[in-house]
Amino acid sequence: MCSSWKDVIYYEPKKKATQTFKIDIDCHLNEEEIDLFVKTRKAILSSLGFTLIDYRYFQTERGMHFWFIAHGELLDDKTKNLYQFLLGDDHHRFDINRRRIERGIPWQKANILFSRVIDRKRNYDATFELQTYKKYLDKIEGDKNDFINYAIKVMLND
Repeated sequence: MCSSWKDVIYYEPKKKATQTFKIDIDCHLNEEEIDLFVKTRKAILSSLGFTLIDYRYFQTERGMHFWFIAHGELLDDKTKNLYQFLLGDDHHRFDINRRRIERGIPWQKANILFSRVIDRKRNYDATFELQTYKKYLDKIEGDKNDFINYAIKVMLND
């Protein structure tokens, strides 16, 4: 294939970066299964143009969290989310992250791993300070509904 001189002069190399892919799986793996899981993720990353640099994993109550650190093309948030899904990320988490991205939430805030279900409803990305407010409910005398409504508004930044 022949390139024109304009293609050569104006060639802009693709930006490369080290990126971390966070994978949530809802099962526990033994050491042999972890080795195979990592080998297959390495193959997937390679087919996507990435080189696996390092990985980490953590056992949770419900399953495992993996962090795959790879070097390759700089990706936009939607593509990062898709690649995480292709690497085996939980399909519910993929969908939640997609909705967060569509709502304009930055990837650093949208792409979180959690060990317990916080909230998957419309306002799942709000800061959950309810535990703090619950401490004060016992101290309030009279109608607690006003305080609860206030706490919800603060949590949702309304």
